Amino acid sequence: MNLYPDISAIWTLLGRTSRLEIRAELSQSERLETRVGAAAVFVSHPSQDTLYFHEKGEWILPEPRLAFTNILRWSMDVASSEIALEHLRQGADRPVFLFKLRPAAPFVLQSVAPHRCGEDCYTAEFHWRGNEIEWVCSIAGPRKTIRLTYRYF
Repeated sequence: MNLYPDISAIWTLLGRTSRLEIRAELSQSERLETRVGAAAVFVSHPSQDTLYFHEKGEWILPEPRLAFTNILRWSMDVASSEIALEHLRQGADRPVFLFKLRPAAPFVLQSVAPHRCGEDCYTAEFHWRGNEIEWVCSIAGPRKTIRLTYRYF
């Protein structure tokens, strides 16, 4: 028996997303760098259980400003209470799997298992309240540590 809210609540919020604020904290060789960005998010709904985020924005700090785009595919599986996340930088026919997320506490989803990319290990946690979703992605590797905080509205 699942004691946490149905994943359809966060699915509804994801489908209403229109903007993103992002903060990246990068630590390499005793050097810490912080980047801040913002983006517009266009959400498309090709099916009831699939969402696409088309993100277009800028890294604002540090100067100079740098434009960025990103496409994410979210897939919901109500039966398993999981949401899968992939990025589509190489196209929809070549998705890169990032995480499967599952309820871990009220209004919290966590990655079911870490994602490995070479020597780096990625984990994720989502929190939501009101109309805001916060996604914290941690990347740990032998040469870097990165904490990405995405705030979707």
